[in-house]
Amino acid sequence: MPSQPDLPVVGKVELAYRKWASENPAAMTLIREMSQRVLDRGKKASFWLIVNRVRWEVEFQWTSIDGFKINNNHIALIARQMIEEMPGLAPLIALRPMRGRRAN
Repeated sequence: MPSQPDLPVVGKVELAYRKWASENPAAMTLIREMSQRVLDRGKKASFWLIVNRVRWEVEFQWTSIDGFKINNNHIALIARQMIEEMPGLAPLIALRPMRGRRAN
């Protein structure tokens, strides 16, 4: 049997986030659009602000495994994904260390 590459240990929150993100592409698109607005403006912003604006403006139902439209536990992971996709956001979005995860 061929050996498998070492895979990073992923916690329950990160697994739940990945599932949620894959099941909610429309939500991720809106988050990307709001992130792009922050990038275009060039002013610092809280990722909580971005996510909460999306929460209040969306008028459709998102699927979720835990009953929330966007789980607060996912916000830090969403922020990291957006910074990975849009590196220019890095100086505009403050990240705090996450328990159980190495610093990026």
